[in-house]
Amino acid sequence: MLFGMKTLACLALVATLVAGKGKDRAWQQGFVVDAGVARAHDWDPIMLNKTDVWSLTIDGNNHRYMAEAEHVQGLLAGHGVQPLHLEVNGMAMFAVEKDYLFVIDPLDGKERKLKIVKVIALP
Repeated sequence: MLFGMKTLACLALVATLVAGKGKDRAWQQGFVVDAGVARAHDWDPIMLNKTDVWSLTIDGNNHRYMAEAEHVQGLLAGHGVQPLHLEVNGMAMFAVEKDYLFVIDPLDGKERKLKIVKVIALP
C-alpha cells in the first residue's frame, strides 16, 4: 500500500478543514429586490455554448448590493454560477466578502458566488 491508514486519515482531515474554511461567513438575511438574466448572449458556434449573465439585487441592513455572475450553457454546461432560485420581494440568506456576494439557494441549499458590481448605502 502506497499510503498507510494514518496518512489517509490525516489527508482526509486536512481536506475537510480546507473545504470547510470558506463556510464560516457572516451570513445575514436580506430582501431580494431583483433577480434574473441581465444579459443573454447569442450562441457561439465556435465554442458551442451560450453565456448568460445573471443579476441579483439584494438589500441588507445598511446597503443595497448589485451583483452578477456568468452561466454557460451548451457543450461547456455547468461552467460558472448556476441560476439562483430566489423570489423577488422575498428573503434570502447572503454574505459579503471583499468584492463577492455569496447567496444560499433555497432550492438546493448550495452557496452561489456572484461578483459585486455596485453598492449603495441605504438611508
